Amino acid sequence: MRNILLLGVCGVVLLLGQSSCEYETIAIPPLSDCDTLDIRYSTDIVPILDQHCYVCHSGADPIGGFVIDSYDELTIYVDDLDADTRGGLLLCSMEHTGCRPMPEDQAKLPPCTIKKVEVWIRNGAQND
Repeated sequence: MRNILLLGVCGVVLLLGQSSCEYETIAIPPLSDCDTLDIRYSTDIVPILDQHCYVCHSGADPIGGFVIDSYDELTIYVDDLDADTRGGLLLCSMEHTGCRPMPEDQAKLPPCTIKKVEVWIRNGAQND
C-alpha cells in the first residue's frame, strides 16, 4: 500500500512538473518616453543644436552660409513657415522631407529630438 501511495505521489508531481506553465517575458515599452511638455529654447532646443548643428552652422565661416548659433539667426529658418515645409527650413531639413537633409551625410535625428523642435516651433518658438 505504501508503494502504491508513493508511486501515486510521484506520478502527480511528475505530471504537474510536465504541465507547468511557462511565461515568456515581453518588454512593453512605455506609451511615450519623449517629454514634450514645457519645451524651452534655452534648456531643450539649444542643447539639440549644440549637439547636432553648431559644428557646421556657427562662427565666422558657417557651411552654406547658414548661421543658427543665436536665437535671432535661428528664427530666420523657423519663421519661413509655409504649407510645404511645416515648420520652416529648420524642421523640414531635420525631418528629411523635401529640404536638404540635416545633419548632412548623417542619419536622421531621433524622432523625439525632432518632436521637441516641432513642439517648440508650434508653441511660438519663444526665446525662453
